[in-house]
Amino acid sequence: MRKNNGGGKNLKSWYYERYKIEGLNLDRLINRLNKNGISVYNVKKKARSVIFSINARESEKVFAICKELCYNIIKVNNHGRLYPVVRLIRNVGVLAGVVAFIGLQMFFSDVCLSFEFSGNGNVYSREVTEYLIANGVKPMGRFSSFNMQTLEDRLLASSDKFSFVSCEKSGCRLKINLVLAEGKTGIMNSNVTALYSDVNGSVESVKVYRGTAEVDIGDEVKKGDLLVGGYAIIKEEMVSVNVLAVVTLKVPTVYTVILNEKGLQERAVMLAEEEANGKEILDYTVEEIPLKKGYQYNVTLFSRRIITSG
Repeated sequence: MRKNNGGGKNLKSWYYERYKIEGLNLDRLINRLNKNGISVYNVKKKARSVIFSINARESEKVFAICKELCYNIIKVNNHGRLYPVVRLIRNVGVLAGVVAFIGLQMFFSDVCLSFEFSGNGNVYSREVTEYLIANGVKPMGRFSSFNMQTLEDRLLASSDKFSFVSCEKSGCRLKINLVLAEGKTGIMNSNVTALYSDVNGSVESVKVYRGTAEVDIGDEVKKGDLLVGGYAIIKEEMVSVNVLAVVTLKVPTVYTVILNEKGLQERAVMLAEEEANGKEILDYTVEEIPLKKGYQYNVTLFSRRIITSG
C-alpha cells in the first residue's frame, strides 16, 4: 500500500502541541529532551507533573522518550498562530463539502418548486396557476425574478372573483391565499370619498391605490374609524380624490359554550367554529370558567374582514 505522509509532517512544523507529563524526577526528562535537540516552551512544573509545548514535528520523539523512561504522557491541545490554517488544509474535503452544501442551499432557496393555495378562493387555483405561468412565475423559476407585492396586486386586478390576495415564500413553495369577492364589504364604484371600518379589529394589511391610508398594520380600530382618506398630497397641496383601496382586518368574535366537563377546550373551539358559519378563522383563544354545574368556555375566534372601495 502506498503511503504519503510527507505533507502531514511538513504541516506539523507550522504549529505546537502541548503535553502534560506525570512521574518522578521530571528534570531528568527535560534534560533528555534537550540532549535530543527537542526545545520545550512555556514550561509549568509541579511536584509530580510538568506541562510544556513542543513543535508538533517532535511529537514522535517525545512519545518515544517518555515510553523509554516510563513517564505517563497526556496531550493537552494543539496551538499556534498557524494552527487554524493547518486545520483548514487538513479538512479541505470537508470544507469543500460545506461550501458546496451552502451554495446548493442558497441556490435552491431561491427556486420556486411549487404553488400552494389556501382560502376559499382556492377553487380557482387552476386559473390562477395558468395566469402565473403566462406571466413568467412558474415552478423551477426564481423568487428573485418577481416582486411579491406586485404579484399580489396583479393577481387581485386580474379577476373580479377575488377580494383579497396574498403571496408568501415558504421554503421552496409559493403560498397564495385567495379570498372570494363574496366576503368583501363596500360598494365597488368610483365615487367613494372615504373608507371606514364597519367592525372592531386590528389592521392586518393596507393596500391603497388612490387616497391616503390613515392606519398602519397592527393598529386597533373601532367601528366607524376612518381607514383611508379621500385625499392626496400633490406638490405640498391637499387634493380631493376618490378612494381605491383594500384593507383587511383581524376581527375577534366571542362565542360562549357550556359543557359538563373540564378541559374540553378543543371541543369548545369546534362548536364555536360551527357557529361561525364558514368564516375564515385565523386564530383563537379559549377561557375556561367553572360554574356550579359544568364549565363555561369563552372562545374568541379571530376572522378576516376585507373592506374595499373604489
